[in-house]
Amino acid sequence: MLSDLKKNNNHSIEGIFLTLGRVEAVSSLSNWSYNNDQFAYAEIKLDSFVVNARELHHPL
Repeated sequence: MLSDLKKNNNHSIEGIFLTLGRVEAVSSLSNWSYNNDQFAYAEIKLDSFVVNARELHHPL
């Protein structure tokens, strides 16, 4: 199956695997976030650089 994918999509196989890797990363992060809802997540704003923190700590 993987060899057929590579043979039929040789021109775009690198992009396919990069996309699969990104999907896996987002899926893993989403699962971790769902299972650890006690942690806070950063809100990213592009218009300024301000760091506000309350009860800041590393999860490990």
